[in-house]
Amino acid sequence: DLQFASELLRADVDVVMAAVESKGLALQRASQDLRSNRNVVLAAIAQDGLALQFAEEELRGDFEVVLAAIRKCSIAKLYASEALQKNKLLTPCPITNPFAAEGCSSVIFTLEDLVGLPHEEDTVHVKARIGLGGKQALASVPLEASLADLARALRESAGLSEKQYIHVTTPGHERIRPMDAFMRLRSLCTSVDSTSL
Repeated sequence: DLQFASELLRADVDVVMAAVESKGLALQRASQDLRSNRNVVLAAIAQDGLALQFAEEELRGDFEVVLAAIRKCSIAKLYASEALQKNKLLTPCPITNPFAAEGCSSVIFTLEDLVGLPHEEDTVHVKARIGLGGKQALASVPLEASLADLARALRESAGLSEKQYIHVTTPGHERIRPMDAFMRLRSLCTSVDSTSL
């Protein structure tokens, strides 16, 4: 805890990081600069979602920071910015939004192929690599499915729990963020034919 730490120690990123990793609410006693440091705040939230209340205003308005806090403790939403408190995508239910927030440790799926077949023009077959190993996940989803639907299908294909949040990255598209959950799979595709998209 930082309760008896000097101002110098409260401004030291290594000291504060160690403190918030063991007790998230220690963020309260960190310097103002460190309460606006995204990595420090995410570490505090990973330990206790209610640490969001001590983050600087800018981070309480950051979708992914707030999402991480809500997933840890649903009432943390009370400490989000007014705009994010009204955001329907910030539902603590893992079934609604399967994407892990940035900075959260989770399984990574890298999309390798999105294939549409001529006789199945409304379906996309997806192949993704799991983590850094060679294991693959295969899924088939409707072209009009959301990216959250795609993530759920990949998660199920890999045998993960429906409560497991995941990261999904695409070659050339970066990481799919939680706020992208309800975008349509079609947004990743320019056309569907018998070749990789």
